[in-house]
Amino acid sequence: MQCPSCSTEVPPDQTDQAFCVGCGAGLSSPSLQPPSNETASPARPFRFAVGILLNLCALAAAAYVTYIAYHRQWTSEASGYWLGTLILPFAVAYLIAGRRSRRNWLGFSVCFLAFTIIGSLASSVSRHKGLLDLPQAEMIKTIAGTMPLPDNASEEDKQTVAATRQVFADMNQVERSYNQRQAELTPELNKLYAAGAFASRPAIVHMRDIIHKKLALDQETSAKLQHFPETVRTSLQKSGLSEGERRAFLEGLESQFKDSEVMKARQQMLTAEENWAAATTDLYDFALQHTSQIVVTKDAVGITSGEVRAQFNNRFHHALEQRDTFNTSVEKVFEARNAYLKPSGLTPADLGFSK
Repeated sequence: MQCPSCSTEVPPDQTDQAFCVGCGAGLSSPSLQPPSNETASPARPFRFAVGILLNLCALAAAAYVTYIAYHRQWTSEASGYWLGTLILPFAVAYLIAGRRSRRNWLGFSVCFLAFTIIGSLASSVSRHKGLLDLPQAEMIKTIAGTMPLPDNASEEDKQTVAATRQVFADMNQVERSYNQRQAELTPELNKLYAAGAFASRPAIVHMRDIIHKKLALDQETSAKLQHFPETVRTSLQKSGLSEGERRAFLEGLESQFKDSEVMKARQQMLTAEENWAAATTDLYDFALQHTSQIVVTKDAVGITSGEVRAQFNNRFHHALEQRDTFNTSVEKVFEARNAYLKPSGLTPADLGFSK
């Protein structure tokens, strides 16, 4: 061995001395100690990185389950629920792999992830299934009142369903009222283009009034339908839904309601009906102006003047064309409604409406 200061050779029997005999430097310098064979394990950084990744996966898994449980809304309540689902897995993982003097970081991370997934799934399964957790078809039937709430439903769900069922009950009343009034008009509407409708001035005026009543009835009913989202908004104020849930529910309803093929078909129907009413009213107004030239037998309308007869026939055929267009548009409304409900496995009866 050599002295680190003066390179003097130190005899083997003097290596245990504290100082060099040549220069007096200390021989116990750390540099004289044999080099250590220990080197940093190249696996440690990798194990640490894997542990970080596993912990992040645990946090993400708990967050995802919480996000689903709170109907894809991240609220302060959801944040508290998320943290709560992490406490027990963390404690168990620490007891298993973190109590030693030299902690097993990778083992702790594996345990933390495993217990977080198990705990989150167990919490999700055991969590009370509320109204918004039901399959779409069942939820719609429930809020419409055609399917009962489960016996263990929460008070919030009961309040929500009570509010929505009242809305559907109101809409059903609108439909029943419409059907009743329509039934009263139908016998007279079936006489519109018969010969007897032109037999006298009172008959002509009466049929013209029937046209106006029919148009007014459909316009009134459509106006009530247009206010349906606003009616729902008012009713949901009494429900057990949170502000965020009410907003999401209404945004979805309004976007589908306004942009749906059903509403487009109804608007086209109203336009077709207005054209039909205008054409048929014009026919009857023309008949009123020429009652002196109209002769009605049991099955036919006779007009003495050829020119008046030609004008009458033109108006008559135009009114029939508009009637056929209107009837076709009515069928399209029903087709659009059924097509709208079909993907959800629903029928009009599931919502409490007639076919």
